[in-house]
Amino acid sequence: MNDTVLLNPISNDRKNQYKELVTLTYSKLYDDVDDTMAGHIVTCHDEGKDPFGYFTLKKCVFEIYTNETHVGFTTLTFKRGGSVKTGPTILFPEFRGKSIGPQVQKRLAETALRNGYRKIYGTCSTLNSAAVCYMIKSGYEIEAYLKRHYSNEANEIVFGKSLSSRNITPRQSIYMEEESSFIKEISINSIHSYQNKLKEYFAKTLLDVDEKFLYSLPMNSDVPLICFNKKPRRVLGFFNDSNQIQSAAVLIPKRGKTLKCNMLGYFDEKALQSIIHWVNKEAEPIGFRKLSVFLPACFIRQTELLGISGFSFEGRLRSPYRENIDIDIYSLFLR
Repeated sequence: MNDTVLLNPISNDRKNQYKELVTLTYSKLYDDVDDTMAGHIVTCHDEGKDPFGYFTLKKCVFEIYTNETHVGFTTLTFKRGGSVKTGPTILFPEFRGKSIGPQVQKRLAETALRNGYRKIYGTCSTLNSAAVCYMIKSGYEIEAYLKRHYSNEANEIVFGKSLSSRNITPRQSIYMEEESSFIKEISINSIHSYQNKLKEYFAKTLLDVDEKFLYSLPMNSDVPLICFNKKPRRVLGFFNDSNQIQSAAVLIPKRGKTLKCNMLGYFDEKALQSIIHWVNKEAEPIGFRKLSVFLPACFIRQTELLGISGFSFEGRLRSPYRENIDIDIYSLFLR
């Protein structure tokens, strides 16, 4: 099978087949999967962008061919900050176990490189042993092991691989701690008041963003968190006694009812306890099980706070958003 796999953009007459296969396959692996998941992927492919995207810029769906035979589908998601994500990838039953998977990953990596991306990653359910095997055969390394993340019945493995030589520069460990007094949600109507600070926090923590991105942050803030297909988000600000914003958090609901939290800037114990309280009040009653916090590994004081507050370390992502900023994942199951 060496060098015989080709990827072609999906044709219109195969889009329904793709949606049916993705829905059928992934509903067995993950919770909260219905036809809106695959429908959103195809919409992103057709529009050339993700209309609800946070870090996602666009998605491309491909038909997989080997020796001119159509053998399945794969997908590539282009992210801000220089990373791409693979999947869903589905091979037709008669073509599984024939070493096609690693060749598909090779072609996806080549596509990412041609488009100027520096890292490729993907996630696999522990229920999908075949996918786990071909990701390892494709040269990926395990960067995180997320417990009951997208499903209450299985764990999720995050695989990553650098596509270019990694220029590792030691980063100074950060011990600084801010003092916060209260938390409040930042709406689309109020975000202009904090845009300069939020831009600063994103640059310090994750990546550089522009004004258009900032104004998209509270997108669908009036939509219930469980409406996954509309990608609702919540932006929480932590303020001091003088009503000045000190740091912020972006909350993104995931299928399987995990709430992903990107922490922006430094935060103290009071801010952390405030966000746990907010999540228990707003998200746990509607079925969310888990809070996963993503923050730079060099934020030493903040990672210590997560540890003593009952969070479990689940892995370190290598430069997912910006070169030389590794991201740690800490998770807490909600009461």
